[in-house]
Amino acid sequence: MESPKKFLTGRLVLGALSVFIVLLAYAWVTNLPDNNPALLPPITHVIGSFATNIESGVLFNALGASLYRICLGFLCGTSCALVLGCLIGWYKPIEHLFDPLIEAVRPIPPLAYIPIVIIWFGIEEFSRVLLISIACFMVCVVNVVAGMKNVPQVYVDAASTMGVSRFQIFYTVAIPAATPFIFTGFRIALAAAWTTLVAAELIAAPSGLGFLLQEGRRYFLTDQVMMIIVIIGFCAFTMDRVFRTIQKRLTRWSEALQDINLEFRSGSFNTIVGTSGCGKSTLLKMMAGLYAPTEGTITLDGDRITGTGRERGMVFQQDAVFPWMTVARNISYGPRLRGARKRKQREIEAKWVDIVGLKGFEDRWPRELSGGMRKRVDIGRVYANDPEVLLMDEPFGALDAQTKERMQADLLDAWRENKKTVIFVTHDLEEAIFLSDEVIVMSARPGRIRHIEEISLPRPREAEMRLTDEFLKIKRKLWGMLEH
Repeated sequence: MESPKKFLTGRLVLGALSVFIVLLAYAWVTNLPDNNPALLPPITHVIGSFATNIESGVLFNALGASLYRICLGFLCGTSCALVLGCLIGWYKPIEHLFDPLIEAVRPIPPLAYIPIVIIWFGIEEFSRVLLISIACFMVCVVNVVAGMKNVPQVYVDAASTMGVSRFQIFYTVAIPAATPFIFTGFRIALAAAWTTLVAAELIAAPSGLGFLLQEGRRYFLTDQVMMIIVIIGFCAFTMDRVFRTIQKRLTRWSEALQDINLEFRSGSFNTIVGTSGCGKSTLLKMMAGLYAPTEGTITLDGDRITGTGRERGMVFQQDAVFPWMTVARNISYGPRLRGARKRKQREIEAKWVDIVGLKGFEDRWPRELSGGMRKRVDIGRVYANDPEVLLMDEPFGALDAQTKERMQADLLDAWRENKKTVIFVTHDLEEAIFLSDEVIVMSARPGRIRHIEEISLPRPREAEMRLTDEFLKIKRKLWGMLEH
């Protein structure tokens, strides 16, 4: 896994590189003998137009006028969307009153309102700001409503049992929980605001960036047109980054993980431990490709993980055995769907049924098996798919103590035979120490790597090892880290 700081540096370098490549390609095309500078002006002409418009003060006046309209229209539109969206998403009577109207007008493009706004209000400043407000409102209100409707019910129930009113839950629980959705709506609204601004200023504005675009079209000033396109892109990008920074600061509570930097040796058995809610399972699911990190990257043999893949098999905490397939069919599921021949399927089934201790149960249905036996099927199915890495999310958490010990011993036997890289999540310190080459201790949420303990206990490991002084010494050390 690559840390966010390294990722940020890499992203900046790659971003700068992409800009440089585009500029280089543009410069090459504009310097071709057949290029017409009037249609595709060289970079030097665009820079010259930029300097001329700055010296004359035209660019500053136009940029100021456009930013004023953007800010005012955005503020009006998103404020209305925030208030109405929160009420629609929280109170059923208000939803029943406004939702049909919003759903009816939502598909209408904001630019379709330009003629009617001009007819009603003329071509004054109010019309341009109103158009931007409409565009911002329509895209923002949908996200706000979605955020309010997706507030986890458990938060609402927890607050209700404290004896607080529905309105108090509204502003102390629902709105904070919906904040990520709300900021997403703001950012989408910002993009809509710029689109609508340019269209409105192209039609009837005495100043602004859109006005300079129109002037460039009218007098065939393509260097000026290119200059304005670059400025609009830069302004929109900068404002979006500002909103992303604000969103990140206001929603730090939603971070499950922070500053994670790990590397696993091939063929090693690694265990991640930590208190409940520290992000262990989230981290494992990111490795599986089920979740995407908001910062940083996860790689396998240098290749970035962007989704699920057969090279990473996962055993879930919940029972994931397919109940409509027999034990054998469950185990050969992956190879069968990849086109393995019948004979190969039978060989795979026989091998892994034997390794996970289910010989004689090949034709049984999952409902006929105990919880421990179903977990054996789950492990056998993942191993039979021949992944490079085995990810295990508290697979034995629901089993009784005796069954858990047997499953741990059988898992180690399978691991010794196949030497897959294993990353195992658990809250049980004894289990972690007994199984692992390395125990990774995570801090409370947001989860960080607090300590990595190398386990030098000899292998193979027997159950009696849990009572040795060396084992207990490691356990006391790690337990102290989890407590503080």
